[in-house]
Amino acid sequence: MEFTRDLYETSPVHIIHADIHGWNLMWHEGQLSIFDFDDCGFGVEAQDIAVALYYLDSPEQEQALLAGYASVKPLPVYSENAMKGLLLQRRLLLLNYLFETKNQEHQEMLPAYLEKSLERVSTFLTDVRG
Repeated sequence: MEFTRDLYETSPVHIIHADIHGWNLMWHEGQLSIFDFDDCGFGVEAQDIAVALYYLDSPEQEQALLAGYASVKPLPVYSENAMKGLLLQRRLLLLNYLFETKNQEHQEMLPAYLEKSLERVSTFLTDVRG
């Protein structure tokens, strides 16, 4: 919460999509469109970036996303720990979804996702105390 509070104290708050990833993007007539606005709300730009980064698989993809963002507007200021915290928040939000969903396929993902989530929480807490 400390890192999130700091972001909110030092960054402008405005409407964000809060769920930008490849499944919520579509090319249409040469234009990239964003859809699925059900997670949309008030937040800071670093939150939108964290959600997008959460779904990437490699450092090269991460660098490409950040370079693409920076080609349109300056990247928001955030610490490494703040970004790690935002990434962990995304994971915990999805963990909550897995606990509540009625989707059988997603329910089956819960044990492994929970185990990995606990491992990442432990790593995060160890890293920020270190």
